[in-house]
Amino acid sequence: MNQIAFQPRQLPCRRRQRGASLLVVVALLLGMGLMSVTAFFLSRGQYQLVGNIQHLQQAFSKAEATSATAEQWLGVAANAQSAGFATYDGSLKGLYPAGQLAALERNPATMIWNDSNSIVAPDGRYLVEQLSKSVKLPGASVQLGQRSTGSCKAVDLFRVVSNSESTRGASRMIETMFATDGCY
Repeated sequence: MNQIAFQPRQLPCRRRQRGASLLVVVALLLGMGLMSVTAFFLSRGQYQLVGNIQHLQQAFSKAEATSATAEQWLGVAANAQSAGFATYDGSLKGLYPAGQLAALERNPATMIWNDSNSIVAPDGRYLVEQLSKSVKLPGASVQLGQRSTGSCKAVDLFRVVSNSESTRGASRMIETMFATDGCY
């Protein structure tokens, strides 16, 4: 028997496609690599953003604690009637009579907080400005925090501004109003 050797015939279009599959695979690998690098940088940016938000929240919590310290200090009648609220005295740091901050051109939002203009608290710094003294209120009594003013119909109104920083330098400032019994 005569055997005929079978030789496959190469098609002309197959010769032209010899390197095309390699190019497609390389392009796909480059695309996947680019996507993974992009995903890495996006996740890194989100991680930093979350960290910044946590530091801002920490600064806000510290400023709230500082404000609570100032309000607790004002809750003592002798402190709320301090001479620093009657007339400005540079030796009583952080206590200002009504309008004194504006007269000194001190804006709590832009000033540099230091020992010459504020009081140090465990979590930050604060200053207190008396806004009004013995303001007569309508009605029989007014609820001030945990106590009622009873027969007294007057309050002293204070502005408490507290400033605090987180461990990474994020800062927050809180401004509150605080009323004390105005009858002495």
